[in-house]
Amino acid sequence: MLTAIVTLRVVPGGHDQLEADYRMWSKIVKRDEPGTLLYSLCRSPDDANTYYAVEQYRDEAAMREHVVNWQKRTDAPDVLLEPPAVRVCDTVSD
Repeated sequence: MLTAIVTLRVVPGGHDQLEADYRMWSKIVKRDEPGTLLYSLCRSPDDANTYYAVEQYRDEAAMREHVVNWQKRTDAPDVLLEPPAVRVCDTVSD
């Protein structure tokens, strides 16, 4: 299994759009990507403009499928201050 931890920094006032988008996209991921085992968005308690997406994948093929699906999107809100910082880790315990 692989776990991706993605740091997202949003523009002031972009919180509602980001959170609504993740709620909507999470339903699609759960429906269409059986290899995506966890898809969660968390807000930092220290910085209201920072979020962490925690994503867990069955294997590398499942992660690639998710990335391809994400890149096909044309409706994602433009609320990020900078490109997401992605850290992919080998999952050692679930």
